[in-house]
Amino acid sequence: LVAGGCFLKNNLPLSKKFISKIKELYTEMGYNVNVRIGKNADDDFVFMSRAKHFIPGGGKFSNLINQLHKKNEQDN
Repeated sequence: LVAGGCFLKNNLPLSKKFISKIKELYTEMGYNVNVRIGKNADDDFVFMSRAKHFIPGGGKFSNLINQLHKKNEQDN
């Protein structure tokens, strides 16, 4: 799970709860879940585009990463 630092600053308690619930859901489904919060956006971009699994969040940043992720899957 990747979240930006500015997202968390606006509503820290609710953000932490949301991230925890998402992590719990995917862990229960058998996925190994890592949480990455407040890192450099460029590094996050590369990290997510190369991830084994990527579920887009719906924004423009996420959609662009999803396109790269699909291309990387086709190339491998």
